Amino acid sequence: MRFFSFILFTALMYCSNLSAQYDQPVSVIIEGYKYSTGFDTSNYTTKLTVTSEGSIVDTRTYEGRLGRIEGFDLDNDGKTEVLIEYYSGGAHCCTTLEAYRMSGGKLAYLDSIFWRNGGYVVKDLNEDKMYEVVGDDDMFAYAFTSYAGSRSFLRIYDFAGDKFVDVTSQFRPLVMDEIRTLEKDLSEATKVPIDCSGDGFSTNAGEVKSILAAILGSYHSIGNTSMGYDLIEKTYSCPDKDQFVETLKNEFKLK
Repeated sequence: MRFFSFILFTALMYCSNLSAQYDQPVSVIIEGYKYSTGFDTSNYTTKLTVTSEGSIVDTRTYEGRLGRIEGFDLDNDGKTEVLIEYYSGGAHCCTTLEAYRMSGGKLAYLDSIFWRNGGYVVKDLNEDKMYEVVGDDDMFAYAFTSYAGSRSFLRIYDFAGDKFVDVTSQFRPLVMDEIRTLEKDLSEATKVPIDCSGDGFSTNAGEVKSILAAILGSYHSIGNTSMGYDLIEKTYSCPDKDQFVETLKNEFKLK
């Protein structure tokens, strides 16, 4: 199994069990602080309580549920970041990963990544003693076809200057590996003629557009956007092609 496929498989398996995970209270200890959650079913909120030596030092309330709470020194600077996974609820949506750090005995918010329904893992990909957050960007979910038929693509973040930084372009071999997999999906999807009837959402045209969009997103992440559009020009011939391209450029900002 390919390296990233294993990572993404792990992330998606976790994501598939979100409901079960979020129904369970969390209680973890990170650098002497205990983080505990309690979900209130009456108003769909979760209370996070941080204690130290038995005393409450901080509390926060979230509109939704909390999942994993983990501690990592993401950028190997000797300071531990507290990663809190927040789930807003809804069909196939939405997960946000928030980064905090304890400062003066209180949780200080640093930055976040909005994953929609994409899964992610935290891993040192290049063994430089700094962690990457590796995930599944599903920005095209429902855009061109059903959720089940939609495709996603690789997104990788580092943590620097107390912010998440998109560094996908630094992992070109992994991106190209995913492009090759998506191209195999495209080959399978186009073994039969593309059905251009209707709006395409419920025909194989929608799936083909979703695969092409994910390939384009992948190429865009490594600075080769034109290659994605060249593939669309070569592959997709339905009358709505110009509208499809316009949507990718204007709505999804893939220019």
